[in-house]
Amino acid sequence: MDTGFITLHRKITDNPIWKNSQLSHLFLTLLLLANHEEKKTLFNGKIEVIGRGQLITGRYSLAGLTGINHHLSVII
Repeated sequence: MDTGFITLHRKITDNPIWKNSQLSHLFLTLLLLANHEEKKTLFNGKIEVIGRGQLITGRYSLAGLTGINHHLSVII
C-alpha cells in the first residue's frame, strides 16, 4: 500500500457493516487500496485508466491481504 492517510468520518459506526468485524476490515482495506489519484495500469492485456477512488482487485487478492475467506458472502 502507498503511504499517506485517508479521512474517515465517525458516522461510519452507524453503518451495519461496522458491527461485523470481517466486513469492516474488508471495507477499510478497500478504502486504503483505492487510488488517491488517477493511474494507468495493465489489466487483461489492455491499458486501463483507474480513477481517483477506484481500484481493481479480486476476492483472492483481498483474502490474502485480510485473512478473510474468499467465500465470504455478504447479506445486509
